[in-house]
Amino acid sequence: MHARVEWAGGMTAAADQPEVTDFGPAAASQLDTVTWHGWQLQVPPLHLQRAVCERRGLTDRVAMIDELTARG
Repeated sequence: MHARVEWAGGMTAAADQPEVTDFGPAAASQLDTVTWHGWQLQVPPLHLQRAVCERRGLTDRVAMIDELTARG
């Protein structure tokens, strides 16, 4: 379905150390709701997803996020 789904729960403040992640308490406090195939999903904000992808060297994902945010 061309989607990547991850489930994380029970994260503590340690998840955001030494840098903020897209699955820790910082992300949980600012989730966005998106509709995908009729489902309402809560997802971490794109700026956190982008930062994590950049740190992981996932340049293709960074480029996709940049393209999506450039569209406005």
